[in-house]
Amino acid sequence: MTAGFAPQRRLNAWLYRRGVRQALLRNVLRFQITVCLVALAAGLIVWPVAAWVFWIGMGAALSVWNFFSLTKIAPLFIVKKYTLTRAVVFFLRSQGRLLVTIAVFGMALVWCEAPIWALLAGFSTSLVGTVWSVLALRISAAQGHRYTRSQA
Repeated sequence: MTAGFAPQRRLNAWLYRRGVRQALLRNVLRFQITVCLVALAAGLIVWPVAAWVFWIGMGAALSVWNFFSLTKIAPLFIVKKYTLTRAVVFFLRSQGRLLVTIAVFGMALVWCEAPIWALLAGFSTSLVGTVWSVLALRISAAQGHRYTRSQA
């Protein structure tokens, strides 16, 4: 388990039960989910003044959904034998997610007049979370700490 804030530990355990076994992926997802929930909650509170905060949360929610889906299927290619059927399923699922993501972005931009920069800023949380987690592991390793499966 990760040390620190109790809700983060519960979220880590929830992700583990949902099949996200790799600790680095759980760290990235925890970061993304936290940013998403904070941005959505703050966005609902300040909607009349600054609706863009909500749209950052919506972009982050799409990013969480896409990244979580990838963390569920991508390890299957590493652990299990690669087959044409599995590749086709992966391709179709990823294309389906891409179409839904594009549709939601389009609806938010056209019908809700969401600022595109806010949606993209929220959507980029997966990149920020990945860089953050990798740097944290590198710093921890440089300080002599070993990251083992027992910490996962």
